Amino acid sequence: MVTRPKVKGVTDGVLRIRRIDLTDVDTIFSGVSSSLEALSRWMPWASSGYSRDDACWFVANAWLAWRHQAAYEFLIESVADGRFLGLCGLNAISRDDGRANIGYWTVTGEYGNGVATTAARMTARFGFFQLGLTRIRLFHAVDNIGSQRVAEKVGFVLEGTQRKRMKLDGVLHDAKLYALTHPDEIMG
Repeated sequence: MVTRPKVKGVTDGVLRIRRIDLTDVDTIFSGVSSSLEALSRWMPWASSGYSRDDACWFVANAWLAWRHQAAYEFLIESVADGRFLGLCGLNAISRDDGRANIGYWTVTGEYGNGVATTAARMTARFGFFQLGLTRIRLFHAVDNIGSQRVAEKVGFVLEGTQRKRMKLDGVLHDAKLYALTHPDEIMG
């Protein structure tokens, strides 16, 4: 059974993940816009037509989903200077059996700096300890090597490949399925 979280953010002293606020629209829009070339390869929503209205829609829905315990989307930021680094969150939450999906992305300048890995670890721990989740799933296109590395560094266990699982650029792609079933599986 998923429970209402007691905290709205987590930090490791270097990075902070926090609940998205309604005032984050311009920050998210700017981050997506500056990273569109890289994001559009793996994120169906990241297209050349991405607008401030899209960011506004995302923020409003993220805020409402948190309130209704349907999803928990976090803004990733630097503790030192408050810089926006990306987003990470839990969605497709099943209250009946404690399952959720995890997703993440970072701004282009942060690739390879461990931001996604650290944020995914914190988000997974939040899911297990604050929400009482029992299974956190991660899907990514088989060619998304960056996401594969994050999954492996966090401790996700590869469960297999699902054929034609994700639509990217109008084409169905196979996706790898990973899962965490206990907080002890989280590495680092």
